[in-house]
This record gives sequence, C-alpha cells and structure tokens, in this order.
Amino acid sequence: MWQQRFGKVDYAGAWDDRWWHEPFVIPTLVEGQPTTKPASVGGTVDDAIHFLLRTVHKYPHEVTIYEGGPMTNLALAVSIDPEFPALAKELVFMGGSLNPQSDNPEFTQHCAAHEFNFWFDPEAAHIVLRAPWKKITCTPVDISVKTKLTPEMIAQIKAAGTPLALYVAKYSNPGPATTTCGTS
Repeated sequence: MWQQRFGKVDYAGAWDDRWWHEPFVIPTLVEGQPTTKPASVGGTVDDAIHFLLRTVHKYPHEVTIYEGGPMTNLALAVSIDPEFPALAKELVFMGGSLNPQSDNPEFTQHCAAHEFNFWFDPEAAHIVLRAPWKKITCTPVDISVKTKLTPEMIAQIKAAGTPLALYVAKYSNPGPATTTCGTS
C-alpha cells in the first residue's frame, strides 16, 4: 500500500526486493549458503548490538568501530548503554555526501539529495552523531563512489591467496566508469 500511495522505494532489502522477511532468512546466494552459525551467548543467539556492548566493556578505549551502513545498531547500543560511545576508542563511518560524481542510480536519480546510510535511518544517525565519542572520523560517500574496483586490483587481491582474497576475486564485479550527477 505504501508504494501504491507514494511510489516505488529505491531500496527494499539487502538480499532481495521483499519489504520484510524473518531475521534469519537468507536467500540462495550465488556463492553458496553460509556454513558458519551465529555465535551464542548464554544459550541465545548473539546480536550485533550486544556484541558491541560486550566488546567495548571488555576492551575499554581500545575498540575502533567502523560503521559502513545505517547506524541502527549503534543507536540501539547507545540507547541501551549511554557509556558505550565513551568506552570506544573511535567511531569511523561512511555517511553523508557533498557532491558525489557517479552513475550510480542512488545519485543520478536523486542527484545527491540523500545518501543511503543516513537516509535509511536518520533517527539512528541523529542519536549516534550526538553521542559523546572520543573521536569521530567521517568519510562521505563521495570517496566511495570515486573508488572503483578494477580488474587489476582484483588480480592483486587474488594474489594474496587467502580465503577472503579468493572470495573477493571470484565474486567481485567492477562497475562502470563514473559520470557527473544527473548526466547519465
């Protein structure tokens, strides 16, 4: 009903285009299904929020947190434990945009009017960015859209021979060259 009233939303999910599914549903992946099971603490499945909280309490002032997506989990961690930000060493995140130059539909359709990580959960960004972190480093999306994974880079990564390097080499798909916002 929402889409009928307001139009198609650009993003409906990481796995597929459904609006909602159970939290542990993973669709068929081209690289195969995961074999690693979620960690459990005290007999219950662990979640990112409580993992973050436990980790900064176990290693106060030593943990740098990198947030590469919406800040929902961090906002929930701050809400559960207001000391959480002060216990971390640093927050590094990608968010916001100044003037990204890309042919990515997120920017060509909206011409940088929004950036996904803030757009998807602005309330979480509001909570996280007003929390008392010791240090915050922001990389705006402008940097991300300028960074292209080339075939040469993939070959260099593959040469490392680690399981992760081989995975990246096998399943990476270098994108097309960038264009100026709104001119694709």
